[in-house]
Parts: sequence; structure tokens; C-alpha cells
Amino acid sequence: MAEPIKIDDSKLLYDEAIVNRIYNDSRFKALVAEKQKFSLVLLTLTLGLYILIIVASAFAPSIVGMPIAEKMVTTWAIPAGFFLIIWTILVTCYYVHKTNTYFDPKTIRVLKEIGNEK
Repeated sequence: MAEPIKIDDSKLLYDEAIVNRIYNDSRFKALVAEKQKFSLVLLTLTLGLYILIIVASAFAPSIVGMPIAEKMVTTWAIPAGFFLIIWTILVTCYYVHKTNTYFDPKTIRVLKEIGNEK
């Protein structure tokens, strides 16, 4: 088996021929599309929840402003807001974990394969 060609970071970033090979490679395009789809799903879920709270506040303020229990001043908007904050933190952690454990190693592998091709 042939020894892989080692490409230093500066060459990888600035060599126009390598950049064009990477940009036009079908494996790299598929990986970018997969990551964009993953990101879009998470964005849609998160944005949908935020919009749901805003729409509920606009069109059903009596529900959002309803106290959690009788003679309580805390309304359902408070736990909904906390839920959105926790949701956003969890989605961000999931995205970072998936990127670090799945997309980054796959990207490095594809870039090395492209860099070693003649």
C-alpha cells in the first residue's frame, strides 16, 4: 500500500487546486449536505418552539398568563421560558457532540482521501 501524502495545513488551506478538488468532490458535497440537513432539523425544532410561545402569547394570552396553581402569581409562561432555555442548551450540546464525534472525523477522513488522490 502506498504511503499517504502528508498535506500541511497551509497547503490545504491555500492551494487552489486542492481547494477546488475538495469543493468539487462528491463525497465532500454529500457530507456538507448531511451536516446541513442535521443542522436544519435542529434549527427548525428550536425555532418552532420559540415561535409557538410567541404565537401563544399573542393569540392565547389567557392560557399563557394562567397561574400554575390557584392563588399563585407564577404563570405558565415562566416554566415555558425555562423549558426553552433548557431545550436550547440541550440542543446545542447535542449538536456539538454529534459534530465532534461524527462529522469532524468523517470530514478529516474525506479530506485526507481527497488530499491523497492524484
